[in-house]
Amino acid sequence: MKFYCTGEDYYFTKLFSRVQLKSGINKRINSIRWNGIKKILFIAVSIIILAFISMYFENHISKEYKTYSNLSFSILIITLVISGIISVLRLVKEINYVRNSENNEPFNLKEKIMIYEITDNGIYFNEYNRNNRNEMTLIPWDKVKKVVIGELIYPQITIEKHRNVKKNMLEEGINKIQKVHSDFHCPVLLKHEDKLGMSLYFNSLYSEYLAIPSGWGSAENFIDEITKHVEVSYEKETRKIELLD
Repeated sequence: MKFYCTGEDYYFTKLFSRVQLKSGINKRINSIRWNGIKKILFIAVSIIILAFISMYFENHISKEYKTYSNLSFSILIITLVISGIISVLRLVKEINYVRNSENNEPFNLKEKIMIYEITDNGIYFNEYNRNNRNEMTLIPWDKVKKVVIGELIYPQITIEKHRNVKKNMLEEGINKIQKVHSDFHCPVLLKHEDKLGMSLYFNSLYSEYLAIPSGWGSAENFIDEITKHVEVSYEKETRKIELLD
């Protein structure tokens, strides 16, 4: 079953969701990221090896060759350092390019968008506003042990005492959306008591987090569809009737 929302709710849902599973477009981005990281690690290891070789030659060659040897190794190490910096910048640029090019921005904030699709296999999160399931992020039911619904929170992981980091991340996300749709507005709040979010637990240590579009008014049909596939419960301090009003 497909569930639709407005462009405004689409952006809000993206801001307040966190899915670490890699499938669809995110799988491609993850592949690019790891290939880049491997290259950067290779450069880092090469620098370390060259440094050790340089120290070895420092103690085992005659003085007349030391200057030449030190200069040669210094040039090689500096070249690798510069190459590493360039690789990092290229990796960030490539990932941002793929994200931006694959993201199908809504024409306006009132546009109707399919945000979630619930199937027998799992729940598809249409993070990039695409029509093909293969481009969406799939959270399979066979990995989900339970779903817990409660007040909406900003789920990005940071050190708890650095709450300002979360606020800055949220504000940065809002500003990015406003560059495309200047009429998009979202308060910089890490918790919304009048909105819903759900944690999909794989185990006691790992979970994914999805926001539920507030424009639905009632999330009853959506939640009922989920209960057909996995156990659903509510946070201790939250009453079901209050969440669905």
